[in-house]
Amino acid sequence: MENKTIKHNIIGTFQGSIISPILANIYLDQLDEVVHKIRKEFDQGSTSKINPAYNQLRYRERLLREKGETEEANKIAKQRLQTKYSNFEDPSFKKLAYVRYADD
Repeated sequence: MENKTIKHNIIGTFQGSIISPILANIYLDQLDEVVHKIRKEFDQGSTSKINPAYNQLRYRERLLREKGETEEANKIAKQRLQTKYSNFEDPSFKKLAYVRYADD
Protein backbone atom coordinates (compact mmCIF):
# COMPACT_ATOMS: atom_id res chain seq x y z
CA MET A 1 0.00 0.00 0.00
CA GLU A 2 1.40 3.38 -1.01
CA ASN A 3 -0.39 6.69 -0.42
CA LYS A 4 -3.56 4.85 0.64
CA THR A 5 -3.59 2.96 -2.68
CA ILE A 6 -3.13 -0.79 -2.90
CA LYS A 7 -0.37 -1.75 -5.35
CA HIS A 8 0.23 -5.36 -6.32
CA ASN A 9 3.86 -6.44 -6.65
CA ILE A 10 5.10 -9.23 -8.85
CA ILE A 11 8.09 -10.04 -6.61
CA GLY A 12 8.67 -10.19 -2.85
CA THR A 13 6.36 -10.88 0.05
CA PHE A 14 3.68 -8.72 1.58
CA GLN A 15 4.80 -6.03 4.01
CA GLY A 16 3.86 -7.11 7.52
CA SER A 17 3.48 -10.74 6.52
CA ILE A 18 4.81 -13.42 8.88
CA ILE A 19 6.30 -15.30 5.94
CA SER A 20 8.88 -12.60 5.13
CA PRO A 21 11.15 -13.09 8.19
CA ILE A 22 10.71 -16.87 7.98
CA LEU A 23 11.87 -16.90 4.35
CA ALA A 24 14.76 -14.58 5.21
CA ASN A 25 15.86 -16.96 7.99
CA ILE A 26 15.71 -19.95 5.64
CA TYR A 27 17.63 -18.09 2.94
CA LEU A 28 20.26 -16.65 5.31
CA ASP A 29 20.86 -19.94 7.14
CA GLN A 30 23.74 -20.75 4.76
CA LEU A 31 25.34 -17.37 5.53
CA ASP A 32 25.05 -18.15 9.26
CA GLU A 33 26.90 -21.44 8.73
CA VAL A 34 29.75 -19.75 6.81
CA VAL A 35 30.12 -17.01 9.41
CA HIS A 36 30.10 -19.63 12.19
CA LYS A 37 33.03 -21.45 10.53
CA ILE A 38 34.94 -18.18 10.06
CA ARG A 39 34.26 -17.26 13.69
CA LYS A 40 35.68 -20.58 14.95
CA GLU A 41 38.93 -19.88 13.06
CA PHE A 42 39.07 -16.19 14.02
CA ASP A 43 38.27 -16.22 17.78
CA GLN A 44 41.23 -16.38 20.18
CA GLY A 45 41.34 -16.43 23.98
CA SER A 46 38.48 -16.34 26.45
CA THR A 47 38.96 -12.86 27.96
CA SER A 48 41.10 -9.86 27.15
CA LYS A 49 43.83 -8.74 29.52
CA ILE A 50 43.20 -5.81 31.82
CA ASN A 51 44.50 -2.47 30.58
CA PRO A 52 47.82 -1.83 32.42
CA ALA A 53 46.91 1.84 32.98
CA TYR A 54 43.63 0.79 34.62
CA ASN A 55 45.39 -1.79 36.77
CA GLN A 56 47.97 0.77 37.92
CA LEU A 57 45.26 3.27 38.91
CA ARG A 58 43.35 0.56 40.78
CA TYR A 59 46.51 -0.40 42.69
CA ARG A 60 47.33 3.24 43.56
CA GLU A 61 43.76 3.81 44.73
CA ARG A 62 43.88 0.77 47.00
CA LEU A 63 47.21 1.86 48.53
CA LEU A 64 45.89 5.36 49.19
CA ARG A 65 42.76 3.98 50.86
CA GLU A 66 44.86 1.73 53.07
CA LYS A 67 46.90 4.78 54.15
CA GLY A 68 43.68 6.65 54.91
CA GLU A 69 44.14 9.26 52.15
CA THR A 70 40.54 9.12 50.95
CA GLU A 71 40.52 12.48 49.11
CA GLU A 72 43.44 11.48 46.90
CA ALA A 73 41.99 7.98 46.50
CA ASN A 74 38.69 9.48 45.31
CA LYS A 75 40.54 11.53 42.67
CA ILE A 76 42.29 8.38 41.46
CA ALA A 77 38.92 6.54 41.45
CA LYS A 78 37.41 9.19 39.16
CA GLN A 79 40.41 8.92 36.88
CA ARG A 80 40.13 5.11 36.91
CA LEU A 81 36.44 5.27 35.92
CA GLN A 82 37.42 7.24 32.80
CA THR A 83 40.04 4.64 31.82
CA LYS A 84 39.15 1.63 29.70
CA TYR A 85 39.16 -1.65 31.66
CA SER A 86 40.05 -4.00 28.79
CA ASN A 87 43.21 -3.86 26.73
CA PHE A 88 41.76 -3.75 23.21
CA GLU A 89 45.23 -4.11 21.70
CA ASP A 90 45.80 -7.51 23.35
CA PRO A 91 47.06 -9.75 20.50
CA SER A 92 46.10 -12.94 22.37
CA PHE A 93 42.40 -12.03 22.43
CA LYS A 94 40.06 -11.38 19.52
CA LYS A 95 36.39 -12.12 18.97
CA LEU A 96 34.12 -11.84 15.97
CA ALA A 97 30.60 -10.60 16.60
CA TYR A 98 27.92 -11.40 14.03
CA VAL A 99 24.40 -10.00 14.24
CA ARG A 100 21.77 -10.71 11.63
CA TYR A 101 18.33 -9.19 11.74
CA ALA A 102 15.41 -10.28 9.59
CA ASP A 103 12.46 -7.95 9.34
CA ASP A 104 9.56 -7.61 6.97
